[in-house]
Amino acid sequence: MTCAWVLAAASGPVAHAQEQPYRQNDAGGFRNVLPGGQGETVNALELAAAQGGSAPASYTDQLPMYTELLKAEPTLTAADLDKFFKDASFGAKPEDVVRTARPRAGVAILRDRYNVPHVYGRPAQTRCSGRDTRARRTASSSWTCCATRGAAG
Repeated sequence: MTCAWVLAAASGPVAHAQEQPYRQNDAGGFRNVLPGGQGETVNALELAAAQGGSAPASYTDQLPMYTELLKAEPTLTAADLDKFFKDASFGAKPEDVVRTARPRAGVAILRDRYNVPHVYGRPAQTRCSGRDTRARRTASSSWTCCATRGAAG
């Protein structure tokens, strides 16, 4: 059986995720913005703080962009898009990475300043079936989901 995946560079016995450069394999032009309170969940500490009147930062960090977008709509042009939407390109700009987690060998999860997870997984080096890589991605997605909700480191 021939392996469909070819490992471009092996880095010795320690398995690291291959964090790709910002915008690699990206067609360009991806942007997004969420209205306040959308797309996030809170953990118990954030819920307690919110009950005390302090909303989690992730609930309001895009609110200025969204509010200004609503006002700009009648005259919005393509040149204005970067003012009202955040960059949603593949990968994270190095200067925007606020924390990195490595929940298991061969996996890296970078969080940007908007708390968006960018998940990288090392392709399987020993199996051609892809099951090892698929298992890594599945476990990493689960871990990322739990971490976002405050149940993992």
